[in-house]
Amino acid sequence: MNIIIIEDEVKTAKALGQLILSIRPDAQILSYIQSIDGAVAYLMENDQPDLIFMDIQLADGLCFEIFKNVEVLSPVIFCTAFDDYAIEAFKSNGIDYVLKPFSRDSISQAIKKAGELKNFFQRNKKMMPDFDYLLTRTGENTGKKSFLVFKNNKYQTIQTENIAFFFIKNETPTIMTFDKTEYQITQSLDEVHKLLSPIQFLE
Repeated sequence: MNIIIIEDEVKTAKALGQLILSIRPDAQILSYIQSIDGAVAYLMENDQPDLIFMDIQLADGLCFEIFKNVEVLSPVIFCTAFDDYAIEAFKSNGIDYVLKPFSRDSISQAIKKAGELKNFFQRNKKMMPDFDYLLTRTGENTGKKSFLVFKNNKYQTIQTENIAFFFIKNETPTIMTFDKTEYQITQSLDEVHKLLSPIQFLE
């Protein structure tokens, strides 16, 4: 597994690299990069790595500028001290969002997730043409169109197309919309999964 680390704090980057190698001794850290400009230059001049670990606030700005300047094909694990950018991160090839100070367990779980996603798409590669066909069809999305929620002492309808993801907060299933508003729901995540079309959300 070839990895690059985009992190402006040198000590943090080196510590993360050592932690990754202790978890995956077969991994290779190809480069430590401290800036947006450095990351753009590297990705333009080199083959894309298997995985990128990326801080959000870099020396010359927010890392999302990288995605505006170069095509990033690699899955990204965001490692940051801030929890304000989760939605934007998952729109930018993010497969996990690890808050600092990171632990061996959090990094191990993130690497495991990356491996599981890679294996899934490799196993199901032959199915992709059928998936693309489904995406081009109109009227084929049979998933739930909206969710009824209770917030601010009134019932509201949240359209599924406005939902970024579902998660557990304080042991309660919760909706996060693209405008960063949270709504608690009564259904369990397993029940929600059964209600959604498989082309709407990744599990």
